Amino acid sequence: MLTGIKAQAILLVLTALILDGGHSLRAFSVALLCQWATVFLILLRRSKSPTKLDLQVVRYGILPLLLAVVIFGPTILTMLGISQGVFIAPPVEGS
Repeated sequence: MLTGIKAQAILLVLTALILDGGHSLRAFSVALLCQWATVFLILLRRSKSPTKLDLQVVRYGILPLLLAVVIFGPTILTMLGISQGVFIAPPVEGS
């Protein structure tokens, strides 16, 4: 579990430092929420005897989730009719 938290912390710092308007940090935030939901479900269902795959998902599941969010996230947002720039603040007029 500690390995997973370290990987998440490293990815948090790296995605926060990328100068892309916060898109990578938002993608990481979505992947992080999915990762912790997955860990919660694993602990809820098999806390006494997790499988090897369960342990790998707890440790390194953030990496494939982040990759999936980066690849499929824009497509899903487009299918839902949500603008990809929805979180970008509009310019201030009259100043």
